[in-house]
Amino acid sequence: MEIAQIIDRIGVVELSKRLGCTKQCVSHWRTGRNRIPAEYAVKIEEVSLGIIKRYELRPDLWELNIQKSASNG
Repeated sequence: MEIAQIIDRIGVVELSKRLGCTKQCVSHWRTGRNRIPAEYAVKIEEVSLGIIKRYELRPDLWELNIQKSASNG
């Protein structure tokens, strides 16, 4: 699932309240205008109940951790 789908399900206003950010931030993430900050990627994973993963939102930040986990498994 992509961030736009989560935002559409929850709603811009409700998601901004749950995350503690502005509606404008959420709208910009939805359109791809701005990249989701790492701390919000974690919160979005929590708000979506794990449906969307932080590494899906910001693979540039968590890709190395996923590779390490896979090699340790």
